[in-house]
Parts: sequence; C-alpha cells; structure tokens
Amino acid sequence: MADIFQVDGTVPLLDAPFLRALSEDLGAGGAIEAARIFLEDAPPRITRMRQGDAIVRRESHGLAGSALAVGLVRLGEAASALQRAVEGTTATDPAAAKHLEVLLLQSMAALEAWVATQTALT
Repeated sequence: MADIFQVDGTVPLLDAPFLRALSEDLGAGGAIEAARIFLEDAPPRITRMRQGDAIVRRESHGLAGSALAVGLVRLGEAASALQRAVEGTTATDPAAAKHLEVLLLQSMAALEAWVATQTALT
C-alpha cells in the first residue's frame, strides 16, 4: 500500500510560479502570511493523525488543501493520495503516514526558505 504515496519525483516540492502569482494576488505580505499560517497549522495535523485512523482521512484532506493553497504540490498530492487510500478502510498504512510526515518536514523547510527570502526582499 505504501507505494501509492510515492508521488512522481518530477512533481515540484514547491511551486515557485504559483507563489509568485499568489504574491501578485495577495501582495508579498499576504503571501508570506498565508505561508506562515500553513507552517503553524500543518504540524498539529500530523500530530492529530497519530491519534487514530478515524482522524487520518479528515486531517489528510485538510493538509492536502492547505498545502496546495501555498504551492506545496508534492505534499498536497501525497496527502490527497493518503486520504483516498483510507476512505472505506479501517487502518492506515504506517509507512504511508511516515512518508507523509517526512514530506511535510521537507516541504516546511522549503516554504520557510521561501518566506525568509521574501521577507528579506520586502
């Protein structure tokens, strides 16, 4: 089951053109704030997912949406894949959940670097 969570390696971790467009739409400060909100919101989602399988579907759905909203494409796709996999089942594959957690840490590091760069430019 874990292999379905291996998102294609060509999918970007961070979609820079999307973030540029978001900055144009919201202004640099708005895009930075959106990224900071994600960085605060995402870790508790993973913590809640550890509390039980019944929560995994809801939290992976929320994580997918919030990740895609700030250009974290690979994380969004992986979270969405986890959500689809757990629908109609009673157990979450521990390897898939761990993969998502590792991907979240990588994604957060990329987004934090983007925030730091954007903050320095403003």
